[in-house]
Amino acid sequence: MGKNRIKELTIYNFHTYNTSPIWHDYRKWEDFNNGMYNTRANSEIIKSCIDMFNSDIIYWYMTTTIENWKYTSEVHLTQKEFNRKAWLGQATCNYHFGATIKETTNAWFNLSREQRNLANKIAEEVIEEWEYENFFGQKCI
Repeated sequence: MGKNRIKELTIYNFHTYNTSPIWHDYRKWEDFNNGMYNTRANSEIIKSCIDMFNSDIIYWYMTTTIENWKYTSEVHLTQKEFNRKAWLGQATCNYHFGATIKETTNAWFNLSREQRNLANKIAEEVIEEWEYENFFGQKCI
């Protein structure tokens, strides 16, 4: 099945599919345990995040994060009222570079509108694939 067909099925089925949010105690959240919610602003980490958002392999960065962080991904990606794209960008910077939310936000606002739109588009694709894999039981290939 091609990715476009998977995307069509995902959009149609997931938004009509009655899923309940998944909750885990925050002490199990991998992003919490990795310091994402700490306060710090390190310029080298901010630069690493900017480079990641501009990278040709941003898709790989994002998918690697959610594949390795089961609990926090379940919590944040099943909550439709959350800004899931923002969380994914923040979690990705935290997973790969140890960035805090503050550092990721600083990096984000150093990107052009075009760069942010592209990162959001990729995040949306990664989230849709995660939804499909986790709620319909098929791995996207």
